[in-house]
Amino acid sequence: MRNLHFKDQELVQILDGLQNGHQDHHAASSSSFSPSCSTRPWTVTGLKKLTLGGSGFGSGALQSLAAHFSTLMELQLTGGQERTSLVMQGALESCPSLASIDSDLLYVSDMVRGKPWICGSSLGFFSIDIVLDIEEDAFQEFATAMEVPAGFTVPKTVQLFVYGQLARMTQLEVLNLRWVHAPPKDSDREGVEVSPRRLDLDLKHGLGELATLTRLKQLEFRHVQKMTAREVEWMGIHWRKLEKITGAMNENLETQYAMRPILQRFNITQHKSY
Repeated sequence: MRNLHFKDQELVQILDGLQNGHQDHHAASSSSFSPSCSTRPWTVTGLKKLTLGGSGFGSGALQSLAAHFSTLMELQLTGGQERTSLVMQGALESCPSLASIDSDLLYVSDMVRGKPWICGSSLGFFSIDIVLDIEEDAFQEFATAMEVPAGFTVPKTVQLFVYGQLARMTQLEVLNLRWVHAPPKDSDREGVEVSPRRLDLDLKHGLGELATLTRLKQLEFRHVQKMTAREVEWMGIHWRKLEKITGAMNENLETQYAMRPILQRFNITQHKSY
């Protein structure tokens, strides 16, 4: 069975059991798990799709999932648990065949501590809330120890760092920048400030880095942006396949009116909210 669906603490029991070497649970296609079933053998290999809704990740979650990173193609992690970010970063830097990601949280601090993403040639759907939890002065300290791929330079700002990672996802067709409630940090994240900041989708902050996303068809976001006609023109020129933008592009009515004819010229529909 290659498609698994678990809930809440059931995942912790299963993954921690696997991490501790307890190969004694058969994962059926059921969406629930009963500890009484743990006498049956675990037989899952070559996992391609994993859906973890409302799950709380135990300390062994990432290590247990790592055994399947070489084959994993679809990953859905929802529920707002803080460890979601650690698992997401681990998948992005270790799963070469990921085609679809739907997740709540990804902290920039976890991105910086991790390695560059490697699924750029496969990822087509990316729905994520990227939380900018590092201030600019602190980011410079992080950046000195950052792993930078050959041919790349250390980014000057937090947002340029995020844009640089997204720019590697050259097969993206859908990019959904969500906004969920960032859970409070736990003890192993002490000293990292969780703020409400999100990515600014404008050329001033680094949108131009995403010229590589030539296959992009849909852009969605919940954070109110400050886009202008300049950004819309840029999108129309560089994202020739862009069909739909969902989200508040700018609160100013005059700016909204100025963007409309450009959107129409490039045959891009715009929806203000979900």
